[in-house]
Amino acid sequence: MIDQFSGINVRHAATENKASLLYALSLGISIGLQNGLFSLLYLATAELYARWPEYEYTGNERTFICMFVYMFGAFTAANASALGPDIGKAKKAAVKIFSIIERPTKIDALAKTKTNPPTELFNGTIEFRNVWFRYPTRLEKWVFKGLNLKIE
Repeated sequence: MIDQFSGINVRHAATENKASLLYALSLGISIGLQNGLFSLLYLATAELYARWPEYEYTGNERTFICMFVYMFGAFTAANASALGPDIGKAKKAAVKIFSIIERPTKIDALAKTKTNPPTELFNGTIEFRNVWFRYPTRLEKWVFKGLNLKIE
């Protein structure tokens, strides 16, 4: 069971390697930019306070408010870039959904007459004989093994 799970993971990793590399690279760049911005803000704050210690806008409270605004902006940008790969998947799903919605139907739901199949074609019995079934991903476990079912 563990070997089978490991095999599935290896196959999935091989197909997703390029997307994972792009995701890791974008995340690393965004975190690097974020930390670089922090260091620049701390440096700018120290320089402003060193040159104009009595100026009202270089005081601790206003300076740190400005720094936190930039910090939270950087956090938000990093989180948004982490969700980038999901945007493409969402676009593909939306295109599929709208193509299904816009597909013309073959059934006229507003028609006045109903066309039913002739009842002499059906005898009202469904029967399954000796049904065997298992999922392709779990070949050692049978779902049905020799199932017989008759519905009248």
